[in-house]
Amino acid sequence: MIRRLQRVEFPADCRFEPSVLTIAKAAGILCSKAGTANIVDAAAVMAATLSTIIWTSDPDDIRALIDAQDVKPAPVVRTI
Repeated sequence: MIRRLQRVEFPADCRFEPSVLTIAKAAGILCSKAGTANIVDAAAVMAATLSTIIWTSDPDDIRALIDAQDVKPAPVVRTI
């Protein structure tokens, strides 16, 4: 089955953090704490700063990862 991805346009002020080794390692630890295998979502949460909004189609996974990270205030999660 071939799945076609939707094209998404990002806001002009949207930025993407590089997936550096430090973030990747921390994301792996976070996945373990949250009981998930979604490394992409975990990397997004780890790269997020306190003033970040994370746009996702899977807010439940993102919130579980944020909760496992236990950082306050948590990033804002918005669904696309």
